[in-house]
Amino acid sequence: ADDRFKNTPIIAMTAVYKDAVYKMEARRIGMDDFIEKPLNFEELLNKVESRLGPNTVPENLDDLGDEGQEELEKQLQELQQNYAKQLPTKIMELEMMWDSIRKEDKNNVRGPLTDFRRRVHRLTGSGTTFGFKDLSDNARQLEIVVDGIMASGLHTLDVRHERINILLDNMRHHPYVSTELEILQQLKEQEKK
Repeated sequence: ADDRFKNTPIIAMTAVYKDAVYKMEARRIGMDDFIEKPLNFEELLNKVESRLGPNTVPENLDDLGDEGQEELEKQLQELQQNYAKQLPTKIMELEMMWDSIRKEDKNNVRGPLTDFRRRVHRLTGSGTTFGFKDLSDNARQLEIVVDGIMASGLHTLDVRHERINILLDNMRHHPYVSTELEILQQLKEQEKK
């Protein structure tokens, strides 16, 4: 939607879009190429060069020069800050989704549980990438628990709900997230007054 980025190629790093059907759908909405997890840096550079042309990717970071390295570091810090700002909201959304799933009839939770798992999965890889490894580890464990429920049957939801509560609580009490959540709650209370 932003004209500045209209012609920017999008290369998605994902473990989800392995099947041709998903790749076709992703291309329909604007993806240009894919890299499967785990990331192969050489493959990434080859795909970037194939989209932008030869010699557009430096052999190593030293080829960027001091100014280029500083700009790259600045952009990475901005990405990390933007990610961090979104964490409290994402954790709150997960908690609300989980509360809703717990209240649903077991016959109607497969869809919401699948959506819950999808949102948890988004935190696993990106958390580590942006320096939130412990939060990412909790998200990965949560994803495994939800996968177990889906594989064993929805009747196991009651047995595993305490583990899910603990993992969500761990994520909520991550030092950055808990501070931001307190601020968000204070703002909501002020809005109510």
